[in-house]
Amino acid sequence: MKINKTQSLLLSCVLALTATSTHAYETDNFTNRIKFFNARDQQGNPLDATAALNRAAQARLKVAAESFNAWTVTSCDADLNHRRPIIIDFVMDQFRGDFAVNGRTFTSWRFATGLEKQIEASRSFAKYRFGSSSTANTIYDGANSFLTLIGLQPSVRVGNNMVGIDKFGHFFDSGFRYFENAYELVETNPFLAGEDEEVSKPNTRVYTTEPPRKAFKDISYKLSKIRLKQAIGIGVDEEEGSYGLSRTGVKAYGDMTAEFQGLRFWTNLLMGPKPYLVCKAGKYTVNPARSIDFAEYVHPGWDEGINCSEFTDSVKAIVAPRIAVLGGCPVVREKEKCAWIAKLPCAEFNTSPACLAIVPKGKINTFCRQDEDTLMMPIQNQVMDLNTRLALKSPQNMMLFDHFIQEALAVQKKKKQATK
Repeated sequence: MKINKTQSLLLSCVLALTATSTHAYETDNFTNRIKFFNARDQQGNPLDATAALNRAAQARLKVAAESFNAWTVTSCDADLNHRRPIIIDFVMDQFRGDFAVNGRTFTSWRFATGLEKQIEASRSFAKYRFGSSSTANTIYDGANSFLTLIGLQPSVRVGNNMVGIDKFGHFFDSGFRYFENAYELVETNPFLAGEDEEVSKPNTRVYTTEPPRKAFKDISYKLSKIRLKQAIGIGVDEEEGSYGLSRTGVKAYGDMTAEFQGLRFWTNLLMGPKPYLVCKAGKYTVNPARSIDFAEYVHPGWDEGINCSEFTDSVKAIVAPRIAVLGGCPVVREKEKCAWIAKLPCAEFNTSPACLAIVPKGKINTFCRQDEDTLMMPIQNQVMDLNTRLALKSPQNMMLFDHFIQEALAVQKKKKQATK
């Protein structure tokens, strides 16, 4: 579908006013899926974008730190005494993205050029992008007028995962909203109102509540299950609202999964045992002991071919038969990935009912807490498979994942008895 200059301008104004970003995009992880995973470079290697993504993200993080140091006379020590450090805004400027309509890019007042746009449009990522920005000849062809207008997002390969480029916007932007609400960095927090911790004064960036709010550096990075559920509620509201069902007719659990991992990223930025940015001699600098690695965050739950989306009735009537022809959802030859996703912390809140439905009862991880393990461990190590849990042997892990450990020990005991 082509749109003229007047329509483009009108659409950009409408989208800016409604604060619609690339989150309103959808992706097709079914059409040509086999071709996607079979794609190779000239040396015969899979076209995996992970290393390129890591380099781009780390470069942007370095720019953010250098820009803060050059722009402000505030030391990083003083900045970390704020409830919401200013450095966060510099990092946001680097990672939040533009939106585009059928190849034409518009910058909203709310969304600066970011990594998502770089992945979508830069020549350096061209070889990794797969799929069309048009809905034509995809599962969404003719399914939703708004999707037809704005188009789709291509996908990139991250490890063994097919990931829509829109997921990086969810990761950085909505993931930040999870983060700022979970740690009460916003003026008002409707998700946490009524909790035992004070809610900041509305309509002001000056925190004057009594007792005084903690400085950012004094906030614990640990989060309880209720805090995480409340943060996840932001993603649910967005997917059931203007970023999902009410506009595109799609509720994407893959989006919510990326957002949840975005919460981990933003927590790792300045908090935890090994943050991405450290404060030295009054200046922010990238941590030489830790670089950004998307392999720590991306997993099959980002893939809409595995972590199935839900649709409005009108969209489902068109899309569901096409998905069935292309292998169903979860894609039948990859159904075992659902069991993998179900073993991750907070899986019961981020995994689609269709995916959880094929996981045996008792195999869905109900543990949902952010502690040092779940913050620092690469996503692969957070999976509650028996061998991984047994290998860790930490008393803390033994307590936190007791039901999985006990099952593993029982299996091990039976094997020993069988060999006697």
